[in-house]
Amino acid sequence: MTSIKKTIVFVTALMMAIVISMGIQSCKKITNPTEGTKLIINYDLMRTNISLEFFDAQTGILIGQADDKRVKVDVIGEAAEAVLDLSGQHKESYLSSQGLISLALNPNAEYTPSESNPLRVSFVASLEGYISTSQQLTVTKDGNYKLKFFMVDKENPPSGVSIKTEWNVGNLVSGILQETLSVETPGGEATFIIPAGTRITDADGTILNASLNIMLAYFSNLEDASLAAFPGGLVTRVLQDGQYIDGAFFSAGFVAIEVWDATGREAKYFQENKAELIVQVDGQTYNPETESTIAMGDILPLYSYAADSGSWMHEQDVVVESGVGAYAVTAEMDHLSYWNFDWFWSYYCYEGLSLKFTGEFACECMWFDGIIRKSADDTYLASVSVFVCKDESVQLLNVPKNMPVYIEWLGTGDPCSTCVVDGSANPLPIYNLCANTTIDVPITCAAQGHEVVFDLVGYCANNANVEIRPTFGVWLRPADNFCWQWVYMQDGLASVCNMIEGQNYVIGMYVGGNWHETVVLIDDSEVIYVDIEFPDEFCSQGF
Repeated sequence: MTSIKKTIVFVTALMMAIVISMGIQSCKKITNPTEGTKLIINYDLMRTNISLEFFDAQTGILIGQADDKRVKVDVIGEAAEAVLDLSGQHKESYLSSQGLISLALNPNAEYTPSESNPLRVSFVASLEGYISTSQQLTVTKDGNYKLKFFMVDKENPPSGVSIKTEWNVGNLVSGILQETLSVETPGGEATFIIPAGTRITDADGTILNASLNIMLAYFSNLEDASLAAFPGGLVTRVLQDGQYIDGAFFSAGFVAIEVWDATGREAKYFQENKAELIVQVDGQTYNPETESTIAMGDILPLYSYAADSGSWMHEQDVVVESGVGAYAVTAEMDHLSYWNFDWFWSYYCYEGLSLKFTGEFACECMWFDGIIRKSADDTYLASVSVFVCKDESVQLLNVPKNMPVYIEWLGTGDPCSTCVVDGSANPLPIYNLCANTTIDVPITCAAQGHEVVFDLVGYCANNANVEIRPTFGVWLRPADNFCWQWVYMQDGLASVCNMIEGQNYVIGMYVGGNWHETVVLIDDSEVIYVDIEFPDEFCSQGF
């Protein structure tokens, strides 16, 4: 796309590359080599954009949409250093705004993703009052990635999540528990027991003292809201037999346990005795090893989850026994973690089959969201978000192999959706997500307005001689609702369809760790010019 404005660019493409590369690799300020003239920077080296969205699992509303809550996200993993904010700076953690974070991958050569050089990162999300969660991302090709996090409010959990918190229970003397403690979720789905005489320490070996607080949360393996909120996700990576394996979980139930004393010190290890966890298992649970519903005597692996690293590790195997309802499993443990009773499907591919969306597109490029369900038991496996452009196919990435599934596309009945997948492909059955094929997905769009080109110029208050033409994702919504849509902007230009004349729209962007937005009125013009002042942090780092 070429600029509609007539501008004179006083730097060559090579100089622009040097400018941005210096901004990424260091904090050295860039001086204007053409003093007294306008320096126009086409900020277009970022080739991989990562959008993070944080939803309350119960309400479905973006966290921070109606208040000042900000989710903290730690970036960890092999390629953590490759993750940048849109100012080109790497940080170990970021804070969401409006429930959103926009990030990118360093475009330098050593971070070029491919199947032979996959870039793996984990995003660990935490917020006071919510259960910590994480998602892993493996990037093998440049593009636009969107990850949705459904976080559980401990005081208002979604359907399928049962939480019990006991306050000021037990008595620790020199770190030794004086009487047996037992906590059970409201529906009896999970029971956690710490025997008397157990010595309890934190991760550094420091003993806990006085009374304890215990939170026990059970996540159903059969309900959508619960499965969507599984910390770590169901399509993930595990450490098993000394090696990391990518794949997917067939879960029989997940339990989160937190224990802390009156000073806030968090328990990690149990000594002298082991704690006991008893979990009831629904009789409709599917066992992929026997290819039937769960039965007495089945062997069920147990995995532990490290919330600070977002990784899973095989701990032990337990035997399915009779339970209060249908079945139950019991595990003994010498440390605290999140715990997942499940079978691991170890067949996987980085780059799967392709989808080609067909029909009259309302926009040149759009996001389509859906839910991937396992055909074997019709349960939720993962959310899917694909960035689709007209006449182009899009490839599914990081998916389990040889697992029959179907995609249930979202949008029908959603007031925020203008395009929906036709009933002939919704749901869309897929026998193998890793097949070397392309599947057509017909769509129908309802035109509601006209197409507008947003021509955006960023400027720095501390340097009037610099004009920035951003190339990254921005967010757009009508001013009277929260129907956010992610819009990709190339050199300051973005073509957006279905804009309603006379309607105010909010344009927002996540830059320099903070949210910045402006309101524009759509008139009958084909081009809307927008000026946005970039934050001081962004400007001072690069210029």
